[in-house]
Amino acid sequence: MMKKIITFCFFTLALLFGSQNVNAQSLMEINNTANVKANALKKSIKFNDKTLEDVYQAYKLYETKIASLNKNIVNDPQMLATEKQNTKDRLDAKLKELFTEEQYDVYKSLNTN
Repeated sequence: MMKKIITFCFFTLALLFGSQNVNAQSLMEINNTANVKANALKKSIKFNDKTLEDVYQAYKLYETKIASLNKNIVNDPQMLATEKQNTKDRLDAKLKELFTEEQYDVYKSLNTN
């Protein structure tokens, strides 16, 4: 009986550490994607480091939400598409707040290509 309990505890700990590793890997991928997108925008649209950080945070929130949607809404493609569009609209609204009108126009022209 004691051997079964110890085996169960060991198995549970292995699952716990394994799932944390997957979550950490996903978080690293999200952070990397947000960083790449923010820096790519900075190359195309000239803005300061404070704006870069704000753009990074906006993309990080966007990528996190998209990953969550992809994970949690698998049975309803219409709902998934709608929620992704709503998330994209929120990203666009946040970037519109951060950018000047000219910068936002350049951003929109880059995203239509």
